[in-house]
Amino acid sequence: FKFFPNRITGNPIRKEFKTKSMAEARMELGLENKYTLTIMGGSQGAKSINNTALELLKEFSQKFDLQIIFQTGKKNFDTVIEQLLKIYPDYEKDRNLFVKPYFDNMVTVLKASDIAVSRSGSLSISEICASKIAPIFVPYPYAAADGKNAKYINIWATFGFWYLIYDFKNIEYGVFALCCCILMDLEILVKNTFINKVGEDFNEKIYLRYGK
Repeated sequence: FKFFPNRITGNPIRKEFKTKSMAEARMELGLENKYTLTIMGGSQGAKSINNTALELLKEFSQKFDLQIIFQTGKKNFDTVIEQLLKIYPDYEKDRNLFVKPYFDNMVTVLKASDIAVSRSGSLSISEICASKIAPIFVPYPYAAADGKNAKYINIWATFGFWYLIYDFKNIEYGVFALCCCILMDLEILVKNTFINKVGEDFNEKIYLRYGK
């Protein structure tokens, strides 16, 4: 660190989070210009989040015409596709669904979205909030520091910066209800998200390391 200033703050995120527009991101991904939901459990995936997505994909697409980007995680992709074919055999023909094991460029994915369902790791929080979208976080219940993390995640949720759903049984009902509420009042919710309350440069000002 001798070549760097001795004051280190925030999580390092790409500059494109500030410069890339939603229209540009959707064009890069070949998406239509309509409400878009991203569901992700990280590069390795999250079983409960994947199972929730499987329960909701068809209904969100057909009843709400919601565009959905679903990152399954590399190790879970084959299992998810096998289950999805049983639940929704024609999913590949559904132009609202984009299911992949992993996306190399999460900037484009998140900037193309209106809502994100994700684990609540510090980098995920930083990137989602920097994207100015509505966040629904599902904390990992068995993380080593979960007790400390939950304390701080709960504090920010109390102030309305994001929604929390705890990873118990049947979390698809909570995700469904929150997504419906968000879609009905998306403009108001996005104005209340973390990034819009603390400023666009929050990653340069706030040290988002839980447990401190």
